[in-house]
Amino acid sequence: MAPTSWKLPVLTGYQEMDDQHRTLIETFGRLRVLVNQGRSPDEQEALLVFFQEYLVGHLEFEQELMARHNYPGERPHRDRHGELALEIEIFVSEFQQGHQPLSQANLEYLDNWLHQHIQDEDVPFADFLTRLPPTQEGSL
Repeated sequence: MAPTSWKLPVLTGYQEMDDQHRTLIETFGRLRVLVNQGRSPDEQEALLVFFQEYLVGHLEFEQELMARHNYPGERPHRDRHGELALEIEIFVSEFQQGHQPLSQANLEYLDNWLHQHIQDEDVPFADFLTRLPPTQEGSL
């Protein structure tokens, strides 16, 4: 399976969001390479923990924007963020405790989640943000 890469369909058109998504996807791609190459658990753990921490910060960034601008789809979007944060927390915990190595199924789940979430939920959210009147959008 090819490593995840930044693809045009995952662009939202909102620069800061796209930059953060790019970092997430590139980090995930590096993690996939480490797993596929059978690199040491320590290397995998370091990148997995970075991915988790960056992801949580990104989700918080989006949630702050949603709350600040009264995004009508905030509740279900937040719920999806919570689901992913819990899943990645479980992956990291099980990995660190030696109960579960990162599997292709874990990687595929995260890959699909990232791309689908960006396309289905972040693109409409970014569209909402870019349609705000300049006085509101400028306060982002």
